[in-house]
Amino acid sequence: MDIHDFPIAFTAILPTGPECLESTDLPSNTPGDEKICFIPHHEIWDIGLIVASPDKLEVMDSFSAAIKIDRPEIVHDLMTQTRGPFDTDKLNSQAEHPVNALNNYFSRVKRDYVFSAFRVELELQFLQIYSEVYGIRPLWWPHKIDVYSYALGTFDILGRKLPSPDIFRIATSLKILVPSAPYRAINHACLTYEIFKKLRSMKLKSPI
Repeated sequence: MDIHDFPIAFTAILPTGPECLESTDLPSNTPGDEKICFIPHHEIWDIGLIVASPDKLEVMDSFSAAIKIDRPEIVHDLMTQTRGPFDTDKLNSQAEHPVNALNNYFSRVKRDYVFSAFRVELELQFLQIYSEVYGIRPLWWPHKIDVYSYALGTFDILGRKLPSPDIFRIATSLKILVPSAPYRAINHACLTYEIFKKLRSMKLKSPI
């Protein structure tokens, strides 16, 4: 199986707490589960997906879902600035139950797709934990692309310095328009897709 022969599922998740976003960049002396133990304390608030073809990276499918939250009392102020004000009535009437949202998501991301995200282990761990909590048993993907790592490698090949591990600063350095807050997970997935597409284009044009 060649990883370049299958569609790429660019996935983004917005949680209810900022620790989830920050801890992927924190140093850890011990590998394994201790690095991800923060995740169960927060929930998936929003999920976005862009599926792109492997050759021309054309968009094949997209999916966006606001997800009902069991513990609104722990939603952090920073995440309401990112995702938008927390409106309990609106969320209860318009958001999907996690089982429905996840089943819809997994029906779109096939077994032979390449799973990708800006920080791939964060999104993957959220999906795995939520699946276990709600008794969903999807087939997981054998291939993954971490777009931040892909950016590091590409900038190194081109002799450029990566500005920071922040997705918005990387996008700005690549002259990609970034969404203004508040934004949805689908906006984050689109940005991840655009960064990967631009990086691959730069890599293909490189004489190295």
